[in-house]
Amino acid sequence: VFRPLVSEDPTGTGELGPTQSPQQPRGSPAAAAPYIENCRQIRPHGGLGQPCVCVAVRAYVRPEDLMNMQHCNLLCLPENYQMKYYFYHGLSWPQLSYIAEDENGKIVGYVLAKMEEDPDDVPHGHITSLAVKRSHRRLGLAQKLMDQASRAMIENFNAKYVSLHVRKSNRAALHLYSNTLKFQISEVEPKYYADGEDAYAMKRDLAHMADELRKPGVRVSSQEATSGQSPSGSGEQERESERDSGGESKELSEVSEATESTD
Repeated sequence: VFRPLVSEDPTGTGELGPTQSPQQPRGSPAAAAPYIENCRQIRPHGGLGQPCVCVAVRAYVRPEDLMNMQHCNLLCLPENYQMKYYFYHGLSWPQLSYIAEDENGKIVGYVLAKMEEDPDDVPHGHITSLAVKRSHRRLGLAQKLMDQASRAMIENFNAKYVSLHVRKSNRAALHLYSNTLKFQISEVEPKYYADGEDAYAMKRDLAHMADELRKPGVRVSSQEATSGQSPSGSGEQERESERDSGGESKELSEVSEATESTD
């Protein structure tokens, strides 16, 4: 069980920095997938008068995580996936999905990601679903989750880019993707969503992130040089089931931290 440590804010800047990671039994699943963003006390955008919240971002390591992802999805999003689809991601690409937890170990956000199975294209990943609970929005969690999933795609599958879909009407999500995460619109897919709304297909080039990971002092997984092909599976059938399920991810807030993606 994750027990975050509490740190103090001597500077009053609102973000207190990481504390120590919790101790995990050697050989446990959690030890194999360490916390990427150690416990951080983050102050919401309301200023110094707002209480800090402690959030940790870690890799998916347990089947219960997938069930909690689905619960978060049901709370946050109008379009949802069946449980078997979460397990499909967890079993096929366990390295690529991440969750954000509060100080009580409750999931407050997640990113569900995968590698595309197109043999005619370069290795690339796809963001299937991204959500952050309303109580923990405007803390930068969406960006942290997206960046960590992208990094894992590079380290484990040598991904060259990552893709997603977003509603044309979701201006806040487009601002986050375009301005903060440097996604670019590749095409418009008419009537992509179940209600008939069009979607922007967007891509993020991962070359710069890959270069940063290769710099001295930055440890990169030994699997980076692999061919980038994901485990075998019925890729075409899964793409159809994704489209039918219409799952979308969105984080609606007053400024820019809003995301919406569907596979």
